[in-house]
Amino acid sequence: MKRFFQLTGWSVGLLCLAGAAAQASPTTTTPQWSYSFNVSPESQVLSTVGNNGSLAFTGAQNVSASGSSVVTLATLQLSSSSAAPDSAVLANNNWSGVLTIHDAASTNSASLTLSGSFTGPMINGQPSPATFSQNNANVYFNPNSLKIAPGAGWSTVMGSNGQVADYVWKAGSNSYTIPVSDFSFTPPGIPQSANPQLGSTQLNGAIAATIEVNVGTTGGGGSGGNGNGHGASTPEPSTLLMSCFGLGFAGLASWRRRRNLAAQLA
Repeated sequence: MKRFFQLTGWSVGLLCLAGAAAQASPTTTTPQWSYSFNVSPESQVLSTVGNNGSLAFTGAQNVSASGSSVVTLATLQLSSSSAAPDSAVLANNNWSGVLTIHDAASTNSASLTLSGSFTGPMINGQPSPATFSQNNANVYFNPNSLKIAPGAGWSTVMGSNGQVADYVWKAGSNSYTIPVSDFSFTPPGIPQSANPQLGSTQLNGAIAATIEVNVGTTGGGGSGGNGNGHGASTPEPSTLLMSCFGLGFAGLASWRRRRNLAAQLA
């Protein structure tokens, strides 16, 4: 009998250890993705009224990213042949581009179109023309002009003001969220800096956005997935513990039956 209990104990112990190994905690992997912001042409040049300056609007191309990130969609660079302040006036203040996000895990992509306009300083609550020269720059982003046109696959989250607060795209087990309020604009510096410490350094402007990535989970151990994008389910620890006790009692009952049968035959 002692030997039987020893064998049963060892068997139950090994079973519990195996079950504990299979009960791995869900793991998360930081999603890898990339993006492009395509303008037409790749470097869109906005000219001035007198053709004495321009604004180069260049979109990002195939930039790799990992997890939630603040990304630069486009850079802005001024050029002017005139030294007279505010002598270069943008003839066309409008800009547009297509933001495309590519999820590496699912190999899926989704796009949305962004558009807006540049402006000068606000005067009496009204935007003034965007102007600059070799020695000054008054080119800003008009936040009220931002328009977003989502392509296929995007859903929206409404804010308390009844306006769209977020655009959300799901790619496999990952989801990408673009908060409308988190777009930012860095005004471009003057074409030829008058600051002696900077010399002729060109200070570029930028349009940036925050892209939040919610990571999917994958169950550890087992055979991997169950075919629907989720990890294979594994028993809860309490279930494993009850199974161990059940097997132990089943072994004890079997031993008692054999002992009673032997006593009856003796």
